[in-house]
Amino acid sequence: IVISEYLRHTDLPWTIVASDISHRMLEHCRLGIYEVAKVQLPHSNLLPQYFLRGIGKRNGFYRVKHELRDHVLVKTINLFQPTYPIQSRQDVIFCRNVMIYFDKESRQLLVNKLFEQIHPGGFLFIGHSESLLGLHHSFCQVGPSVYQRPA
Repeated sequence: IVISEYLRHTDLPWTIVASDISHRMLEHCRLGIYEVAKVQLPHSNLLPQYFLRGIGKRNGFYRVKHELRDHVLVKTINLFQPTYPIQSRQDVIFCRNVMIYFDKESRQLLVNKLFEQIHPGGFLFIGHSESLLGLHHSFCQVGPSVYQRPA
């Protein structure tokens, strides 16, 4: 929604690649259906612009409109697979609260793979409880949990 709002008066194309290893979570993402209580937006006028209210057995739920869902490409990705099924480098990667489950060697491998997936000048966001300290990498830290690939 933030990207859509920011770019809505431009002709710039954009896509979000949503990935996980869990097929169940990816199907939930594809459906784009959420309980009313879990949809919290910064402005109430965004609700009718981006969501449809459920009726009948779907009462109490919202569904993300196609206009927004069409910008989301859902992919099964194992972070440690040899190559990712993504055509090009990314401008921003959010890999939040994932590395806390891996040992140092696995985190090192992952950070190197993510570095190669990001455009020069692009950003990597990790979880607040995560850090790249102790790992060899070429990212520049620009804020808490925010790293940038040098241009």
